[in-house]
Amino acid sequence: MVDYSVKDATFYGEAAMRADEYVRHDGVGLADLVRSGQVSPVELQQAAQSVLDAVNGRINAVVTGDLHVSPGPSGAPDEAAFSGVPLLAKDNHPCAGLPARHGSAFRSATPEAGDHPVVGRLRAAGANPVGMTNMPEAGLLATTQPALYGACRNPWDLGRTAGGSSGGSAAAVIAGIAPIATGSDGGGSIRIPASACGVFGLKPSRGRTPGIGWGGLVVNHVLTRSVRDSAVALDLLSRAGPDAPNLVSAPSRPFATAVTAEPGRLRIAFSVAPPDGFELHCDVVAAVRHAAQLLESLGHDVAEDHLDVTAGPLAAVTERLEDLVPVATAARVQTWAEESGSELTETGVEPLTWRYIERGRAVSGPAFAVLLDALPRFAEAAAPFFARYDLWLLPTTAEPPPPLDCWNFAAPTLDDALTRMTRYVPGFVTSLANITGQPAASVPFTASAEGLPVGVQLVARHYREDLLLGVAGQIERARPWPVRAPVTP
Repeated sequence: MVDYSVKDATFYGEAAMRADEYVRHDGVGLADLVRSGQVSPVELQQAAQSVLDAVNGRINAVVTGDLHVSPGPSGAPDEAAFSGVPLLAKDNHPCAGLPARHGSAFRSATPEAGDHPVVGRLRAAGANPVGMTNMPEAGLLATTQPALYGACRNPWDLGRTAGGSSGGSAAAVIAGIAPIATGSDGGGSIRIPASACGVFGLKPSRGRTPGIGWGGLVVNHVLTRSVRDSAVALDLLSRAGPDAPNLVSAPSRPFATAVTAEPGRLRIAFSVAPPDGFELHCDVVAAVRHAAQLLESLGHDVAEDHLDVTAGPLAAVTERLEDLVPVATAARVQTWAEESGSELTETGVEPLTWRYIERGRAVSGPAFAVLLDALPRFAEAAAPFFARYDLWLLPTTAEPPPPLDCWNFAAPTLDDALTRMTRYVPGFVTSLANITGQPAASVPFTASAEGLPVGVQLVARHYREDLLLGVAGQIERARPWPVRAPVTP
């Protein structure tokens, strides 16, 4: 079993013993302590508060808190997978009693009346929601620097981005505030911050977990320090129920069993160039190559191969997809305006959001229908590649997390900032799996020459999260990753 213990306890001062014991365990481990009577939910909440007080002023990951203890479930122990475990929710996942502002000053600060299904299901499994995490406005960026909350800083280097759009969730998890935080992924928004902060981030298949968005691109799940926490959460979230009656059927074998089960000899392709031809940082290339070597040493058949989205049928489809997120953004923000009775104007939102709104409003209804029809055609065009391979190994981002000040999203410099953003996350590196609807995960793997986390990405065929979790479990056992960042100046 992976050792989640923390070797350096000096940061937390007088609360060191309590905080260190807390961050030694993942969510499953903490729940085991609660069920065995070794610790109470109140004590876990106090530990979470202790770490929050110590680190959040530096990283700005948690933006709203309500540190009370929720009553645990009354069912059998196996129904309380996360008994008493502190949980953080991304700012676009409503949590009863807290506002969910989607990183936007335009969105109402009124506390939500109920939970998002992802939050509600984790709460029903014993998790204790204790706060909301930072995110860019409307989830539109691969960095978390909203005007409303200010920048979320990477716990490994406070001058670097924590990624986005689930940057606050990733930063809070690796800083030790909570072992689990929810995230949403419409183009890499779970996997990008997972790589930037050194946590595990799985984007399930389309239709596997509750909640929809961006015409079907967005999938909801969690960011975790361990693979098994992600698997247990997926078992909870993938069951069809009244809050999500249309989920695809969950497999008969729990996902949690896949983490420790041997996945068998798999055919794995690896690529050291993003699908659209952008160059990669040398540390990223090295990480992917080393991961390929590790997987081969673990008994898999590994070959270098590439899925090119710039030619053939895939290129024709990609031209139609550029307007999908702007249309969805325009519709979402207009809904906020109607809910609050406010007029939506250029001054009410950030420059990038307004650009997306204007572009989305210009797309006609028939054109939008064509956009939705393009999604399955993209998956069909990519299918022959995944008929040859069980998994595809590729970068999560093109470079380690860049400095926060490398881009300025103010209106006069917006184009330059977006151009710089594509150097960090070139098109289709992570968004390809959102378009096809396939599961994909960023696995912590190594550190850059500057000591920054570098994750590698695995993409599987539709509904084969078990393969992703199995191979991620193999990597975790072979190369255990740190469970907490030092959060030093």
